[in-house]
Amino acid sequence: NKEFVIEANKKMREEQRSNILYILNGKEILQDTLRKINPDDIKSIDVIKNAEGIKKYTKKKYDGVVVIYLKKDLK
Repeated sequence: NKEFVIEANKKMREEQRSNILYILNGKEILQDTLRKINPDDIKSIDVIKNAEGIKKYTKKKYDGVVVIYLKKDLK
């Protein structure tokens, strides 16, 4: 869906000012990798903003964590 991609890109530009950790299928990824994901391949997305939730993924200081699971693993 083109509208989703446009909104996601807009949101990512806004988040570039923030310190966000991105997790894809259990692995840390760079924001550039996130841009390459086809929205149709996404199974679920969780956004974690509280300190306790962030601690489950890292001990480093982040403003939030975005956890993405795909319908299938990338090859």
